[in-house]
Amino acid sequence: MNQQVQLMSFHIIESGQLDNTIFLNHNAQKIDISEVREDLEAGYHVGMIIAPVRKGVQVKVVISTPYRRDQHQLDPLFLFHQYNEFCSQNAKIDWLLTKEDDYLLCEITYE
Repeated sequence: MNQQVQLMSFHIIESGQLDNTIFLNHNAQKIDISEVREDLEAGYHVGMIIAPVRKGVQVKVVISTPYRRDQHQLDPLFLFHQYNEFCSQNAKIDWLLTKEDDYLLCEITYE
């Protein structure tokens, strides 16, 4: 898996410009957008996977990580595994990704 990581501002997500976004903690459990903001403010990495699930339909999943920005790089493999864990736990089998699938990987920034 050699995914290029794009940067995306949290303000785009917070403004509602990305509809139907799912927010997860580092255990692949659903959380509220305010918890994602708290993680960003506390210095943790937050990433997002945007994956095509059907023709013309995308799922957007924001994932908080247990990794601090001042100590670690964003781990794309962690995001990939947590995304698939969420899909498996929630019977979203048709959303599962393989390493060969095309999807967008973003690091969420907070200024």
